[in-house]
Amino acid sequence: MIKFFNVLLTNIHTILLIVGIAFIAVAAFLYSAIVGWLTLGVCFVFTSILIDKRLG
Repeated sequence: MIKFFNVLLTNIHTILLIVGIAFIAVAAFLYSAIVGWLTLGVCFVFTSILIDKRLG
């Protein structure tokens, strides 16, 4: 069961990293909503980095 959660966290890390980078890229093209999209993107990337560091 612990291995399952480790694999799940590894996949979530990758998904959050990709989604975060996508939000940052979208923020570059949406000037009116740049703060919201940029905040979401940075939060996702930061969360994925934290998960990656926890896994070792």
